[in-house]
Amino acid sequence: MKFALLLLYCAGRGSMTDPAIVLQDAASSPQQRQQIDDTQSARPFEGKIIKTGPHGSADTKADRYILVESSTGATYSLDNQQAAAKFAGRHVKVIASMDLKSNTLHVVDIRLVHAEK
Repeated sequence: MKFALLLLYCAGRGSMTDPAIVLQDAASSPQQRQQIDDTQSARPFEGKIIKTGPHGSADTKADRYILVESSTGATYSLDNQQAAAKFAGRHVKVIASMDLKSNTLHVVDIRLVHAEK
């Protein structure tokens, strides 16, 4: 509905908006629109990567790495466990997009944050 309104709005203003593009957006499935809504654009997250086991138990074989954000204390799952393992216990900047439903960061890059001297 909002796409049809956009088309009518653009047509009323004499805009040269391509109706095919607007219609293509309107034809996208609700699942595709929900995926876009659930994942934010990649942005930096800064904090410490720590190792945890299932349910916070650190003494199991199924250890996982999470990011604890410095500024908020929020915790995020990381989808690239292999990259995260290299920075366990270190203060890092993670460039990632966040899946809001699962609270998972889809890692683009992880870099060590050097302490100021």
